[in-house]
Amino acid sequence: MNILVRDLDLVSPWYTSKLGLRKLADQPVGHSETEAYSFKDDGNEVVLTTKRGFETYPTPMLFTNRIGKMKEVLTARGVEIGPIERDGSGVLYFEMQDPEGNVIEVVEGR
Repeated sequence: MNILVRDLDLVSPWYTSKLGLRKLADQPVGHSETEAYSFKDDGNEVVLTTKRGFETYPTPMLFTNRIGKMKEVLTARGVEIGPIERDGSGVLYFEMQDPEGNVIEVVEGR
């Protein structure tokens, strides 16, 4: 998942302290305006980039098996969370925003 940001120095601490991501690398090969993160060594990467055309569309999604617990953890870390909602297929999700206003969905299941 790639997320377009204006200022890597501003948002990087939010992704590590609030979401619990670990920084994998500065400037992954071939992308001088990016930083890569992951929840664990073998997890999917979250890449923050200032380079247009490299971002992910539509809204980035993170998946959890326990949406209520995830909401509690993020709220305790000071993240403003929207209400847990149910989409047309019955899937539970909530939204949050990073410091630059990028919307990220947290979805139960996968």
